[in-house]
Amino acid sequence: MTGRGGAWDTLPVSRHSRDVCMTHIPYSPVWFTAAIVILTANAAAARQSAPAPAAAVTPGSVALLANTGDAAAVEQIRTALSHADATVRAVAARVAAIGRIRGLSWHVRNALKNEADEAAAAEQVRALLYFGDADSIAVVEAYLRDAPLLAVRPYLEWLALARPENVAERLERLYKSRPAADLSQVSDLVARAVVLNPKDRDRVLRAGFDQVTAPAWRGMLDALGMELAAAESSVIQQALRSDKESIREATVWAIVARLVKGEPVAASVLDAALPAETPTVNAPTVSVGWEQFGRELIARRHRQLRTPDRSAVIRGEARPHFDDARLLLRFKEILPGERSAVAELVGEERPSKAPPPLDPTPVRGQSAMRTAPIPWPALLPDLLRTTGCPVTETTRLGVFEVSYRPDGRPLSVGIINTDLPPECGPALAAVARLTLADTLQNVVEGEKQFVVVPISAERLACAAASAQAPRLQGRRVGAGRIMQPTKTRDVRPVYPRMAQQFFVQGMVILDAIISATGCVANLKVLRSVHPLLDLEAVKAVSGWRFTPTLLDGVPVPVIMTVTVNFELQ
Repeated sequence: MTGRGGAWDTLPVSRHSRDVCMTHIPYSPVWFTAAIVILTANAAAARQSAPAPAAAVTPGSVALLANTGDAAAVEQIRTALSHADATVRAVAARVAAIGRIRGLSWHVRNALKNEADEAAAAEQVRALLYFGDADSIAVVEAYLRDAPLLAVRPYLEWLALARPENVAERLERLYKSRPAADLSQVSDLVARAVVLNPKDRDRVLRAGFDQVTAPAWRGMLDALGMELAAAESSVIQQALRSDKESIREATVWAIVARLVKGEPVAASVLDAALPAETPTVNAPTVSVGWEQFGRELIARRHRQLRTPDRSAVIRGEARPHFDDARLLLRFKEILPGERSAVAELVGEERPSKAPPPLDPTPVRGQSAMRTAPIPWPALLPDLLRTTGCPVTETTRLGVFEVSYRPDGRPLSVGIINTDLPPECGPALAAVARLTLADTLQNVVEGEKQFVVVPISAERLACAAASAQAPRLQGRRVGAGRIMQPTKTRDVRPVYPRMAQQFFVQGMVILDAIISATGCVANLKVLRSVHPLLDLEAVKAVSGWRFTPTLLDGVPVPVIMTVTVNFELQ
């Protein structure tokens, strides 16, 4: 559709019936999709059913413009880009990005030039990158030299998914233009860009240990995960010979961590990580620091060598390396005295109730199900008010099925009528259209994912409280001094009768982001059993509450893995 402001990419919307889609239990190669009967699949009809945006310009009214595609909507988005409310500006930029309304390019550039809010700037950066013209991309890359770190994330996501020319060169420029400490906070996305652009992997990794701090380099290696085994070992070997002791040490301990977890490491890398001079038990004369200790551990595993007890090294140097020290409790070659020294620092390892290991087979694309990541806490309550969608004390679920374009924008959306009344449809459609693919997972064009929006009065209040907490990246429970929070409220899942009748059972494993206030902010299914059970697991865990996790006295969001077991009696 073409409006006065330029072309608008249309997004098909279909509606599904829960009564039909939830009754066909047996699996098929096309998974849950075969169980869905499409009642209407006409995007135009969906747009006609959407109410006209309210006169007042609010985040919700702007989000609803995603349900339309006419010239009037483009004009309202243009106006919203300069609104006084930063959330309105951010949502307007996301709508422009999803619709790829290139006619607004100049307006988005101008908004970015004057933007003071980090979240709004990040969405304006995203919009310009999705527009894809050379001028818009050049504006973004010039802006990133002094931009807030939050605005760097959409650029790295774009590098990972869009795979433009000269990814390595672009990353090198980013390394040189940003403070080195910044990149340790986005190392997951840098690693993702490396994984998805294998032809540039060596160059990007080499630039990494030349330009970034040791924590950022270690973060990149850890985020690469299994891909380290496939990377050119010469780069890792070069890092092991780096002039920077901190880079050598980070590389050695990334290898030790991989050995502890049973992940593959190339033999040539292990050879390069061996100590230049390996002391024996009878001649422990080598001066030992944390790097040397790590190399000796590799020698114990790789060459079955006996090396001296390094309890004194652990007691003297392990405290700044808390995460790696804790790993040593699972390193089978650790000596009794060394284990005691580690236990003095981190405590004895208790029997874990951690979920069983996931199937090592790589996930083809996105996770089977997740909750909608809504980055602006004010958006959902305003959307519900604007559309007249009632909010109750009981948690109700809105569910949609979405497939994505290769760049992460939604390709098609199917609304599934679950617990919500019809008047909630436009709000759910807007959330669906504004949901982007999870950049840290593969995006397979056309592959379907279920996205859930839990709605209750308490959940909205909790999200609003979380918005007042410092904006921080979640850290995984168990990392450093991040201890598992205490659950203060449990909600038991309902075992669907239909699933029991068809003998469907199993353990659903989820990753949960716990907000700084103890709410379950987002969920992602890591291991799916069946959509019926996945959905009930998501609904139950969404209602859990935890004590806030403190780091140096400051509440912080954390990431933890949780399980919900459905077992036939």
